[in-house]
Amino acid sequence: QHTGESFHQYVIRIRMERACQLLRTTNLTIQEIGERIGFDLSHFRRDFKRAFGMTPARYRTAGFDRGPNAFEAA
Repeated sequence: QHTGESFHQYVIRIRMERACQLLRTTNLTIQEIGERIGFDLSHFRRDFKRAFGMTPARYRTAGFDRGPNAFEAA
C-alpha cells in the first residue's frame, strides 16, 4: 500500500506513535522511551518536538492523546 511517505518517514512516524503510547501509559523515563524506540536522547527530543511541537516531557505532563493523525498535522 502506498502511503505517500518515504520509508524513513514511515519508520519515524511509527516510532513516534509508539513513543506517544509509552508516554501516556508508562512511567518510563524520557531516555528509556527514546532508547526503546531506537533513538538517543537528543535525537528523540529533537524529532519529537519537530513532529508534535512540544517536548516529550511536555506531552506527558499535558496529558495529551492527540490521536493517530497527530504526526501528520505537525
